[in-house]
Amino acid sequence: MASLTNSTTTISPPEPDYLSLESPPPTPTETMQITEMQHLLGGLQGELLLPYQNYDEIISKWSFLRYLRGLNHDVKDAVKVFQEHLQVREKYKLNEIRAKVLNTRQNYDASDFQNGTAFMKSMPLTYNAGSDKHGHIYCYVPIGEQDTWELEKGLGFEKYKEFCLHEWVARDIQMNKLSHQHNRLIKLILIIDLGGLSLTSSQVRHGAKKQFDKEWQALLETKPENTARWYFINVPWFGVKMYNTFGKVTFPANTLRKTSLYGTDYRQQLLGQIDLSTLQTLIISKRRKSLKGKSGAEEDNANEEVPLIDETVLKAGSAKEILIEVTKDMVLIKWKLTATVRDITFSGVFYRTSMYTEGTEEAGERKNGDGSTSTSGGTQEDVVVKECLISYKDGEIVGEYDVAKETGLIVFELSNKHSWMRQNGVKYEIEIVMNKDVEDEHKGGEDGLTL
Repeated sequence: MASLTNSTTTISPPEPDYLSLESPPPTPTETMQITEMQHLLGGLQGELLLPYQNYDEIISKWSFLRYLRGLNHDVKDAVKVFQEHLQVREKYKLNEIRAKVLNTRQNYDASDFQNGTAFMKSMPLTYNAGSDKHGHIYCYVPIGEQDTWELEKGLGFEKYKEFCLHEWVARDIQMNKLSHQHNRLIKLILIIDLGGLSLTSSQVRHGAKKQFDKEWQALLETKPENTARWYFINVPWFGVKMYNTFGKVTFPANTLRKTSLYGTDYRQQLLGQIDLSTLQTLIISKRRKSLKGKSGAEEDNANEEVPLIDETVLKAGSAKEILIEVTKDMVLIKWKLTATVRDITFSGVFYRTSMYTEGTEEAGERKNGDGSTSTSGGTQEDVVVKECLISYKDGEIVGEYDVAKETGLIVFELSNKHSWMRQNGVKYEIEIVMNKDVEDEHKGGEDGLTL
């Protein structure tokens, strides 16, 4: 009788999805490739890398991992681009810049860099607009608000490039630290707002801007795999058509997977992905744009909160959003409003943090009853007031919403979008009832008791 021999077949674990937002740490195969890269570069103690032994964002495993994944795990190609980046560091004196920005706070903004505040007047951009549940950083780019012609007349593109280099180096340090912290390759999630941009826009035809973009793109390509997603919002119809016609044919598969296009309803489409701080950034930016006059200049109160008590006129096709940050010590939101001229529409939405159930513990987590953990990230929408039409004949409308033990953002919208010919008016009052107010009222009632 023939004997049977049991044989054991070793099955290698499947390769992770490198483009997913999980963005896993180096696999055993990648760890070997990183070692090979370092060997081809002369070793960590070699002439090329030794000067960078204290530059963790240059020689850490996370830095090499960006090159590997960004170059489809082609080790020789990754080494070539790595060397190009070191040449760029010499050419633009990035090591000197590093010394200036090394201790920049983690969630920096433009004001942390020289001339940053001045540049934001013509080139607004929110560098740290929040983060997702994995730790990736949101960056909000309102291209439709940017004015490169004004930039050129002011400080100019050369100084702007210097500013961008400082921010770029600070970003590299920031993402490296966060990669260590989250144990995954942290990247940027860009929210690019095309609102106000058109095919005939002077921004599109600006020669100096095109030249800057070309040079800047060449620099960025020496530090690959820094971006996890591109979310384009307020995309006009022609943008979608061009993307579907040309983009899907010419763009690499990896780029296509990272890119999403949304129209004016982007807020609903991005729910569950963006966090509350990012949503607030988008709302405030929309408010800033709505306060711009015909000259393009912003009103003095462009960044101030919309008052909770006011009587205002809504221009034809316009709307006003009232933003309320709901905290744990709030109990109730009350409102009164009256349409003073013809009619307006009124609605309210409560945006609160979604909770993701996962098997591993991360920042922002909470324990569930079943022993698993839920990690905050993304936004959920609850209706506070279903959109309704209010006529001046209706008189005063009142309502309230119980927010006890909830946190998030409530956005009330007073809208005249339904009227494209006439302006309409509204008088409103929103009251926030705090837990302390209720306790004081209760205490006052007790103090007034007589026997």
